[in-house]
Amino acid sequence: MKTITFKFNWIVYDLKKIQEVLSNYNTLQLTDLASDPFCSPDYPSVAWELHINVTKGYSYFSVWLRQIGPNSLKDLVKTKYKIYALNESKRVDIAEFAIYIF
Repeated sequence: MKTITFKFNWIVYDLKKIQEVLSNYNTLQLTDLASDPFCSPDYPSVAWELHINVTKGYSYFSVWLRQIGPNSLKDLVKTKYKIYALNESKRVDIAEFAIYIF
């Protein structure tokens, strides 16, 4: 199995502000923010998206990773990732060194 390493940064500013705005809309309960798809230039047939779920009335956010591709069931992808956030310039680990076979 070939190992490919790359780094992706997605910057979302003021999540608390987004949550405050969401609280002003009675019909919205959940907002899903999604990054643009990203992939390694060495293996473009597999891409990912980062998602942040902002739920009205809660003081936390859900963060998850979505894999897009490969198109064949014969292709296995092991994904090792690290997701973190910056809170007032301090790093907060969200998910670290989890390996999943997609």
